[in-house]
Amino acid sequence: MTTEMTDPKFVSLFNGSFRLKIISILHSKSKISNCQNWKTLALALFQIYNINMNNRCLLCTQRAAVACCLGCRMRDRSTIFNTLLALLGKASITNNYYGQIKVICQQIETLEWLLTPIQFTPVAHFDSKVHKVDQEAKLYLQQTSLDVQNMIPIEVAADGNCLYNSIMCLSGSTALTPSELR
Repeated sequence: MTTEMTDPKFVSLFNGSFRLKIISILHSKSKISNCQNWKTLALALFQIYNINMNNRCLLCTQRAAVACCLGCRMRDRSTIFNTLLALLGKASITNNYYGQIKVICQQIETLEWLLTPIQFTPVAHFDSKVHKVDQEAKLYLQQTSLDVQNMIPIEVAADGNCLYNSIMCLSGSTALTPSELR
């Protein structure tokens, strides 16, 4: 790697993954002899790939070439979705809420790495080691029609995310979070 690649101006101008792409292009083409040449090349790459460093990361608002910076990509899914929900919540109370929410959703749609399809395979058997029977719901089930009385109600956290907690419990997946399902 040339000394220009470790120059603090270069490091601050180009964030993680984009900097690595530039470095690999430079190494594959030729060594850059002076600082002015790599700046010229970098600006040309920005124009060729239509990259705008005036974008802001959705999650931390730092300057980024894409909707989410490399640092925020390293966060766990729960934190990312909680931050996105908070961002949408703030946008919903602005005067131009529709426009704000629309822009945020368009930016979220560009985060393909985050928007993976949810695999849902419902749990078919009750496991007393994993699930706890909801005794109150069991009383209600006894008062219903015969076709649902054989079901076993499972207790979930009553934290305002009951529906989402139920889906997570039925899926058996530990990767899902209530904020992601919201």
